[in-house]
Amino acid sequence: MYLLKKTTLINILFWVAAVTYLLFSPIIYANWFLTDEESTRLSEPFPMPKTDDFKANVENLYLYNKQGTYELAGWGFLINYPNLIEEYSREIILVSPKKYYILQTEVVNRKDVNNYFISIQENLTMAGFKSRISKYKVTPGHYHIMLSFKQKFGEVVYADTNHCITRTPNQLILNDSLGCKYLHWLMAEGKNIDSLEHFLAEPDESKVYIDYLSSYNSQGVYELTGWGFLTNNIRQSKIHSREVVLVSPNQYYVFHAVPMQRKDVNEYFNLSDENLAMPGFQSKIAVGLLNPGIYKIYLLFHAIDGNVIYIDTKRCVTHINNNLSLNDNDKSCD
Repeated sequence: MYLLKKTTLINILFWVAAVTYLLFSPIIYANWFLTDEESTRLSEPFPMPKTDDFKANVENLYLYNKQGTYELAGWGFLINYPNLIEEYSREIILVSPKKYYILQTEVVNRKDVNNYFISIQENLTMAGFKSRISKYKVTPGHYHIMLSFKQKFGEVVYADTNHCITRTPNQLILNDSLGCKYLHWLMAEGKNIDSLEHFLAEPDESKVYIDYLSSYNSQGVYELTGWGFLTNNIRQSKIHSREVVLVSPNQYYVFHAVPMQRKDVNEYFNLSDENLAMPGFQSKIAVGLLNPGIYKIYLLFHAIDGNVIYIDTKRCVTHINNNLSLNDNDKSCD
């Protein structure tokens, strides 16, 4: 009997230890094995000066490992010093009204950046960067993504990338310029989405369609699939990314749109230009991020010159009872 009780106690202690490890190991990893260089919390006001003399884009934020570490990737350089990329260092700074975090970056070889800036003769392959951040070192909230350039002679300037990161209770989410700027301002003022009409493309300037919304996994993630492009070839040639924006009168959500090949779309519209080679897109949407309600679906086009264009897809997503459904605007989107 004594041996049985001892064995039972050992089993209980083992399972308690196992559960404790699963619950707290990510936090322990983030606080003990990630250096302060990767994520430093500061309380003093954000430094100046800022500069508009730059080109940059934050392209992707994805989960790097199971310990809650994310990797942020993009590119950026100073316009007046494109040939000095190797002579200045860059840091990512996440800025909120009360605090900011500094993230060290690594240089990433990017042969494609030169294609965006034909007039710049210097080699921009070193313009790419990546940075890692633990979600456990960032408190919940919205953070604008700044990019700092520190030159060898000590001068430091700061550039606003027009992107931001949202720290939810469970994850980090990357939002683009409209998600951080225009929609944030409109919703903060309590205005309706109709106020965005001057950002919307004319119906004859674009082609767009949402194909379907389907359950992606058992954790409540859905996949939204469709296609969209601008009919003006010159404007389309300047587009480097798209985002799906779900908008209600009181809130909005921005999701990255991953490019997809769509041979059916290319053939139907006779798309032969290289800039239209991947008109399709897909976005992952976690139902747990959305409050119950109806959200109109907009497709955002982000250009290399900083301009943004909205397209009304004429469809909407309804969130009810932890399920998402796709509807047409003229039926059940009001």
